[in-house]
Amino acid sequence: VCIIVWSNLLSNLLLSLLSVCIIVWSNLLSNLLSSLLSVCIIVSSNLLSSLLSVCIIVWSNLLSNLLSVCIIVCSNLLSNLLLSLLSVRVRAVVMTRDDSSGGWVPLGGGGLSHVVICKGRSHEGRGRREYIVRGERLRDRAPVLECAVQKGLVYNKVNPIFHHWRVEERKFGLTFQSPADAISFERGLQAVIDKLDRGSESPSSSTPEEGDTEDDGQASHTGSESSKF
Repeated sequence: VCIIVWSNLLSNLLLSLLSVCIIVWSNLLSNLLSSLLSVCIIVSSNLLSSLLSVCIIVWSNLLSNLLSVCIIVCSNLLSNLLLSLLSVRVRAVVMTRDDSSGGWVPLGGGGLSHVVICKGRSHEGRGRREYIVRGERLRDRAPVLECAVQKGLVYNKVNPIFHHWRVEERKFGLTFQSPADAISFERGLQAVIDKLDRGSESPSSSTPEEGDTEDDGQASHTGSESSKF
């Protein structure tokens, strides 16, 4: 009887201990797995958040740079368009009348020149601002023509690509590269002559400070345009 009783007691004790151990180890493993899973979730979420932040910053910088480039390109295009609308510029060979031979000869050694109608100060204008026809040879950028547009200027079209005009006793001519250049130059010069005839443009209408600013701007514009050809 004692053996049976002690056997039952030991068996129950062992079963109880085994159950307690199983429960304790199960709880420990469950808590450990839960903690590991929580840590993995937190690390993954932080990593994804960091990657997302980096991607957002990179894309923002790329879009900002792209927008800046687009703005600069559009500004340059608009600036060039406005410059093309505000002034007349063509390519032609500048000619002058040779009274001894009675014919036209290249001025300043000849060569194709960049000719522009702009508003500035001529060497003979005594500091006054006026409309000027300027020519700059393309191969060496040497000035070959500077003629102030005045009232009473006589303009003649000999043929579609050769026009000439006279200011007082001086005679100048242009052999254009195309009839389109000749038409563009003629229209621009005629518009200036019409303004002068109407009296809407006065050479001394601006202050000296404004004259210096605009003259410098026109000079730099002429140089930049001539470098394109």
